[in-house]
Amino acid sequence: MSGTYAEHRFVHYQEKGIKYDNNDMNTAPRVISNTELTYKPAYIKGLRLAAEWQYVSRYYMDVANTEYYNGYSLFNARAGYSVGPFECWINCRNVADEAYAVTVDKTASGKSYRPGPKRTFNVGLGYSFNGKKISK
Repeated sequence: MSGTYAEHRFVHYQEKGIKYDNNDMNTAPRVISNTELTYKPAYIKGLRLAAEWQYVSRYYMDVANTEYYNGYSLFNARAGYSVGPFECWINCRNVADEAYAVTVDKTASGKSYRPGPKRTFNVGLGYSFNGKKISK
């Protein structure tokens, strides 16, 4: 498990004659966390299974703090198998295929969403030369 809690506030900030002192900074979530659980069963040597939860809390989209983005939760999964110097794996990001935005801004011209990737898979093969794993 890992995570951060931070409060980002403007001490003295003015834009176009309007003061935003003591407002929360836009696009700055208070909580960002990551939790992973890995399972390596003793009855299948070399197998590794992992589930991961990524969380970003809500945050304001604008300096005036008039509207906020709810943040997001993502679930990811990984599986891998090693035998001798060989390793193969498959990873799935965004298992639930959630629609989310990595960041959201709100300006006078509107809102800007930077969408995160939909469900994504990647596979890999690796070979270890003298104990150093080289991935392909």
